[in-house]
Amino acid sequence: LSHPFYAGHVRYRGEVRPGAHPAIVPQDLFDRVQLVMRRRRCAVGDKGSKFFLLRGLLFCGRCGARLTAEDHPNKRAAYYRCIPALGGKTCEEPYVPVRQLDAQVGALLRFVELTPERKGAAVAALERDAAIKDRARAAEEPGLVARREKLVRDLLKLGRAYVASDMPSEEYRELRRAADVDILNVDELLALLRVDFTTVLAEHEAAIDTAASLTSFMALATSDEERKDTLRRVFRRIVIENKGIVGIEYNPPFDLLLENPIKAGSEMS
Repeated sequence: LSHPFYAGHVRYRGEVRPGAHPAIVPQDLFDRVQLVMRRRRCAVGDKGSKFFLLRGLLFCGRCGARLTAEDHPNKRAAYYRCIPALGGKTCEEPYVPVRQLDAQVGALLRFVELTPERKGAAVAALERDAAIKDRARAAEEPGLVARREKLVRDLLKLGRAYVASDMPSEEYRELRRAADVDILNVDELLALLRVDFTTVLAEHEAAIDTAASLTSFMALATSDEERKDTLRRVFRRIVIENKGIVGIEYNPPFDLLLENPIKAGSEMS
């Protein structure tokens, strides 16, 4: 239901790009399906007037639940805590002061940020990938085009044989399904080869710049929302246990650019 290929797009290195193949499902129908699925998920975000930088990104290392945040004016403090499980069962993970975790994430950004040397290596690797992509397209596209043309010819022959009543209906349907799958697979390969890598290259270069300037982006942001947007672009999950960061997951393409310095059971202090 969520595969973009059927709406005329392809997914390449975490990015969805227009494909060279015709859409099977109308875009408006595909978009409505995605909206329904999003509404059925548990939406977690900033609620009310209180802003918390990390709400929606934090997960408990003990129970796996998402952490929420709440303000305690009478205690003059705000905390991140586990969302209670169904049935009201609470986790033993202690409440973590918001300032403490926000500071840990700031330290984490400084630790994982790309150095100039690693940035140069990443740009060089990206340029090598672009050259490999160009060579692969030149080498593979003619063969795939010829294969598709043969599959279409075979499919036409199959249809003629069926119309001439030389083939049982059940056999025809089975062979037709197999041929449709083969053509669809070739179309997907061709669409991947024909992705405009110039645009992809520019987007990945922008991601490299972001990965090399994380602390600057956070420091120069003009609002809390901008800082949170930077974190959401980089991180998929930040796992907390014993009031410390014990695991992180990056969003693509940052999962290819940034190292994961946190090992199971360790803490960022």
